[in-house]
Amino acid sequence: MSAWVCSERHINLIASYAAAHQLVVTWRDETIACAVSQQRVVTVLMEENHRSVNHRYSEDDHEAITFEALVTSVTPVFMLKQLACYDYQACECDDYDATLAKAIVEACIAEVCRRAGRTVEQMRGARNCGNAEWQAAPWGI
Repeated sequence: MSAWVCSERHINLIASYAAAHQLVVTWRDETIACAVSQQRVVTVLMEENHRSVNHRYSEDDHEAITFEALVTSVTPVFMLKQLACYDYQACECDDYDATLAKAIVEACIAEVCRRAGRTVEQMRGARNCGNAEWQAAPWGI
């Protein structure tokens, strides 16, 4: 598969989920309360996604984004697939695992799993075992 820039709706879904569930992300020496830092969250996610695609294809594209709250009443599997999609699109740089964007994604994954009453391994296993809901969910929105 090739890497691409996620839609604004996709990025806003992740930020809205983090805000709606009042996630607090600790990264380096900083603590980010997603419910009060929505604009920062969407900016970080979009910038990292662009950095990844730019790195992969030797481009220099950038895109501004404005936070738009979205309804986040989606199933855990649907949300997990959107997080996996973003993670795949944003991971092209060697230092991605050490970025704030990755920390936000991991916090969202942990919250999805907590709310589903399942471990991260169980939820990730669903996508690897041909789970019908996983298969039906779109890869990106």
